[in-house]
Amino acid sequence: MKSSAVILLAIGVSLVASTKCNAGDVAGCYELKLSQWSPAISLGDDSVFISPPRRIQLTTAPDHSWDEHGLKVTPAGGESPSIHTSAYWTANGRRVHIVWTTGFSGLTMDLHERGSNLEGMAHTFWDFPRPRQTSRVVAMKISCEPEI
Repeated sequence: MKSSAVILLAIGVSLVASTKCNAGDVAGCYELKLSQWSPAISLGDDSVFISPPRRIQLTTAPDHSWDEHGLKVTPAGGESPSIHTSAYWTANGRRVHIVWTTGFSGLTMDLHERGSNLEGMAHTFWDFPRPRQTSRVVAMKISCEPEI
């Protein structure tokens, strides 16, 4: 009976480990393509709060400012930074969660691996009442070298 429990435990640990997203496998540079935000809202000058850099690097450098498991997100290949004071990512299972925040407003992305790319949805957040917007995201894996 004990050996059966040990075998089942070993199988369970193996299954969990095989579904874990290894940050080293996902880390790298990506070009972000977002669809139109829905619902469409005229944000005026506030649109900078929901605009990430076009090209990003998911690093393996720790960034525990907002999340104890966070890893730093930086602009890639000479891309200008966004208005956000913090950008970090986490991985759980086959999912990647990215956050850009000023501490009050910003956007998140909930993505999953599709080949070498990442796909999913972006969501806005605000520190005041405003409808939450969503956008489809495709993050295409690219070279980390600056564009010429």
